[in-house]
Amino acid sequence: LHQGPLVATFHQPAERLLQLGLPKWMDRLSAAITLDDHQAEQLRKHTQVPVHALRLGIDTEWWRPAPLRREPRILVVGQPQRDFALLLEVTRRMPRVDFDLVGIGRAAARRSWPANVTVHARLSDEALRELYQRTGCVYFPLKAASANNALLPALATAAPIVASNLPSLRSYAPNASYIDGQDAVTHRERLEHMLEKRHEPREAGAQAFDWERGAEAHQELYRGLIQQR
Repeated sequence: LHQGPLVATFHQPAERLLQLGLPKWMDRLSAAITLDDHQAEQLRKHTQVPVHALRLGIDTEWWRPAPLRREPRILVVGQPQRDFALLLEVTRRMPRVDFDLVGIGRAAARRSWPANVTVHARLSDEALRELYQRTGCVYFPLKAASANNALLPALATAAPIVASNLPSLRSYAPNASYIDGQDAVTHRERLEHMLEKRHEPREAGAQAFDWERGAEAHQELYRGLIQQR
């Protein structure tokens, strides 16, 4: 049997975890790690296990702003918890704006996207970074979320951000533009407004999420658990 500290990291949104039910082995943990403060707060209501919010990290030397003019186009990255029905309706309501979709999965890629949508496949790291550096807005139409891997590059490249209003995202990007509800007209209007402001100077907001800081936080937690044995 395992005799050392046992730690688990939970990636699913708190609401999803509680809907599925916490695992039976939860009480055997020495600690649980979540990826955002909201998720940690929710889990603490349902377990006596110490819950630590340790955020995702990113290489802020490689992911950085560039002296490129931001184009009047919108970038959407990722698949889990994305509201593709909403996104499809928004793209149809913005026929004069180009959308770049990356990593959306096969099912979403097979949807009947309008002509202003480009579904990218097998992008190099450099090509993906340039999309973030050039886009007029990174858009997150979400049903739910914990931490978001696609959000940190947007912060690190100082890209304008429009997102569904979820507390887990706010803990990473408090200055993003958030939208309540799933009304396509409201989302379209907010995106149009953000594109008009795309050239306004913004500071890269990911320094607090540098991967080395995240690694140090995990190491500190693990060392403390080992010392408690």
